[in-house]
Amino acid sequence: MSKVPILDGTPTAARLFALKSNLMSIQENTERWSHLGALGAYVKSEEIKVAISRHTDNLMDYFSTCQILTLISMVNFVESADASTLT
Repeated sequence: MSKVPILDGTPTAARLFALKSNLMSIQENTERWSHLGALGAYVKSEEIKVAISRHTDNLMDYFSTCQILTLISMVNFVESADASTLT
């Protein structure tokens, strides 16, 4: 595993910040919901379902974006490696 620090302002730092923000939002909601009790959870069940769906969508978007950006980086790396072997 690499021990290279992640520098602020880099694409990797931005992606990690986005993941951290998503996870913090999930944690805030679950902490709030855990104090509702059975009746409160029932009353807010639709709100909770919508929030869970939103969190799921946000995480799916995040991981899809990361996969796409990783593939682009890999293609760029391979192309630059191929170009350097030609000279």
